[in-house]
Amino acid sequence: QQALIEEKAALGFYLSGHPFSNVQTEISQFVRGTLADLTPQEQPKLLAGIVAGVRIRMTQRGKMAIVTIDDSQARVDVVVGSELLHLHANLIKEDCVLIVEGRVSHDEFSGGLRVNARKLMDMSSARSAQASMLKIACNGQSDALKLSAILKPYCKKSTDADKKLCPVKIEYHNKDSQASLMLGDAWRVELHDDLLQNLTTWLSKENIKILYN
Repeated sequence: QQALIEEKAALGFYLSGHPFSNVQTEISQFVRGTLADLTPQEQPKLLAGIVAGVRIRMTQRGKMAIVTIDDSQARVDVVVGSELLHLHANLIKEDCVLIVEGRVSHDEFSGGLRVNARKLMDMSSARSAQASMLKIACNGQSDALKLSAILKPYCKKSTDADKKLCPVKIEYHNKDSQASLMLGDAWRVELHDDLLQNLTTWLSKENIKILYN
C-alpha cells in the first residue's frame, strides 16, 4: 500500500497495481457491483473506491466538496454537502478508501454520472454497519484475559452512541468438548483494522471471520 502511494506521489499514477485491490474482496461482500456498473436510480446506492481527488467549492449554503473516487474499474464524482463535509472531513483523504451511500443521477454538465452523498464511512465503520457478526474461533490454549484485553479498546464508549457496533461470537474447543457463546452487548466492537490485525496475529487468519448480511 505504501509503495503504491509513493509511486503516485513520484509519477502521478499507480504503477505496479491499484490500492483498491487490497480491499476489493472484502468490500464486494457488502458493496454490490463496481463503479463501472452504476446507473441513475432513485434509491440510495452503496459504493466504494479510493479517493483520487478533492475539489472544494463555496456555495450559498457553505463549503462543499466534489470527491472523485476510483475503484480501478471507473471513476465517479461524489458531491458532499456542507453538513456532511463538516461531520466527516477527516474521512476524505487522498489514496484512502471511502465508502459512500448516495443517490446516483445523470450529470447534465459533464454528460456522465454523479453521486449526491448521504453518508460517508471508512472501512471500520462500513464493516461494523454491514456485518452481522464477528466470529472468533479459539482452542484449548486460548487466554480469556488476553481476548478481553484485545476486544476492550474497540467496545462501545459513551462517545459512539450513534455508531453501529458488531456482535461477537466465540467458538471454543479443546480435546474433550466444544461450545459457542454470543458475547453480551457490552462486548460489541468496532471492526477496526487494528482489532482484526491483533486477533489475526494471535489466533491466525482462518480463526477470525466477519459474517456479512
